[in-house]
Parts: sequence; C-alpha cells; structure tokens
Amino acid sequence: MARTATTLLRMVNMILVRLRETTVTTISGSGITAHASLAGTGKTPSYTDTIVRLINDAKIEVEDSYDWIELRQMISVLVESGEITNNIYDDASTARQQGDKRGSDNQEHTGPRSRVISVWNYTTNSYLKGRPYDWMLRQHNDAFISGATGEPMFWTVGPPGNMTNDALDLKTYPVSDGSYELEVQLYNPQEDLSADADSFLAPWNPIYLRALALAIRERGEDEGEQFSDVMKAYEMALGNEIAYEQKHQHHGLGGGDWTVVGDY
Repeated sequence: MARTATTLLRMVNMILVRLRETTVTTISGSGITAHASLAGTGKTPSYTDTIVRLINDAKIEVEDSYDWIELRQMISVLVESGEITNNIYDDASTARQQGDKRGSDNQEHTGPRSRVISVWNYTTNSYLKGRPYDWMLRQHNDAFISGATGEPMFWTVGPPGNMTNDALDLKTYPVSDGSYELEVQLYNPQEDLSADADSFLAPWNPIYLRALALAIRERGEDEGEQFSDVMKAYEMALGNEIAYEQKHQHHGLGGGDWTVVGDY
C-alpha cells in the first residue's frame, strides 16, 4: 500500500470538496504570511486563506490534546563556563539531528507551547534533575554570595526570554564551571503551516474533521445538525488516535501506564 503524506494543500481541498467549493491547485500566498502582504492594499483574504487559518487553529487544538510522539524533538544547548541561562534555540549546524521532520530548518527552536521532558548532559553522560523555578532562583542567590560553581546538575524552564525567536529559557544550577553540551528532549509543536507541501506531524484526521467543523460553523450553520455530526466524528477520531498512540508509548508495559510485578 502506497504511503502519501497529507499536505496542507490536500487538506484544504478535502475541506473545499466537503463544502461543495471549487478546489485549488496552490495555496501559495495563503495563510498568516499572506495577511501581512494584504495590509494597506484594501484587499481581503480569500476563502482559501480562511480555510488555512481554520486548519491551523484545529492543528493547535489537536497538538495540545496529547503528547504525540512525532512532536518530540531533541535540541542541543551548549552551556559555557559561568552561564546559568540559555535559550533553547539552535540552528542545524549546532544541533544534533535526531530524525526530526520539520522542514528545511528542522524547527530547531522552542516557543510558548513547547514543553521540556528531560535534560541529558551529553558531555558527562548523566541526566539533570528538574526543579521548580523558585527553587532555582533561591539556589542562584546563594551561589552569587558564595561564588560556587560546578557541573550543571539541575534544570528548570523560564518564560520565553528572547523576543527575536520567542524561545524558552533553560536555567541550570550550579553555575557552570566549564563547557557542557546538554541534550534537551522536548514536546515541540509545529508552527503554523502555510505552504502547499507542508505536512502534519500530529494525526491529520482529527485535524481535518475539526477544521471542517469550524468551516461549517463559520458559514453560519452554527450548532446545526451537520456541525454536530462532524464534531462527533472529530471527537471519536481524536480518541482513537490517542488510544493508538498509547499502544506505542506503553508497549512492553502491559498495555497501560503501570506494570504488575511479582508473583501472580
């Protein structure tokens, strides 16, 4: 059986067909990037632009509903001597590639929706322990007085601190006594899709059904029978995808998130 990626263009046309609209051969210039170019021109976004926006809204909702395996990523962060804070943001030349499938730039950065799962010290082959943000501040206040330094042993995440790339800050303790390469494992959702060939990392079927429901409601059939039917299909598809994902994540653990041990 042939495997074909579900692209943004394909999903736009799937929705247009369900709405009995004419399909398009390209969405170039659609989406959020197009809206800036329309500013001051007196033009309004096309219906395709609206569909693209609804798809991205649905994508965000599905991505935030579960920690999908395909949205996990590893980003390398280099901690230099004397440092305590680093942006979780690298380009392809400095980040260790782990099979990421996020386009030409590999999306080697984080955003407000990113979540850190673990931090591995690649230099010393050891895991750092996560600690609350307030705990980290107290330790660094004490370290500032004592001047203590050492190998980074603890981590926490601060709010986005770089207005250029909106990346999260990784804070470590103690103050680094040398150079260390940290491998940060993240749940890192995709940015908005905007090009014809952009493909989805989260399951595409619930994204499609949710976007279709939003499109039906946008046309004025709010809370109508058709909207309700599609929403039921969306909720079922999302539940099925989560159940399927759990089978992969918990494989070898007895089929759930706990394991029975001992005699039985």
